[in-house]
Amino acid sequence: MLKKKTLGKPKKALNPYLFFVKENRARVGLENPGKSFKEIMSQMSILWSALGQDEKKRYEVLAGQDKVRHEQEIKAFKENPPKQTLVAAAKKPETQQSTLTSI
Repeated sequence: MLKKKTLGKPKKALNPYLFFVKENRARVGLENPGKSFKEIMSQMSILWSALGQDEKKRYEVLAGQDKVRHEQEIKAFKENPPKQTLVAAAKKPETQQSTLTSI
């Protein structure tokens, strides 16, 4: 199935947790060398849970600002939509070609 993607469409707004991850993932990765991405993200969720409401407030403010940005960009996008869309090609299953050999 082909999926149409509108070119130039604004990115979605980030939530507070994603702002936290974006800001701290590199540091946590450096503090935990050799850990997999899954283990680092698990550590990130533990750190997020340990944050107090006052500390999370900063990320909530950033998320609120990003939401306003997104709403403004969507409004402008809908007022003047681009004329082009990109159609993503569906993945075709790999076909195996059988070879016949003469006996």
